[in-house]
Amino acid sequence: MLVDLLLLAACGGIYSVPLYVIIQERSAPGRRARMVAANNVVNALAMAAAAGLTAALALAGIAPARVLLGAAFTNLAVAAWIVRLMPDNTGGGLLRRLHHRA
Repeated sequence: MLVDLLLLAACGGIYSVPLYVIIQERSAPGRRARMVAANNVVNALAMAAAAGLTAALALAGIAPARVLLGAAFTNLAVAAWIVRLMPDNTGGGLLRRLHHRA
């Protein structure tokens, strides 16, 4: 279970850190701090909602391994969605080109 949590955190960082870079890179210098702050607020709300959902699932008797599996599939879906939103000159464009060649 500890390895599962470690891998979940690592995968979260793999697409969270590049998104912070994109936010800082593409926002106007005068608005950059507000953009990062707004992103932090959205992240905090999402974490609170996820904690509430996890507590509800635990109260419903769902095993922790199943909750982590659901979180993993949700992360995979969100990562795929983010890749589709990324511009062509970033990793998303590279992944789309690789996918179309296969």
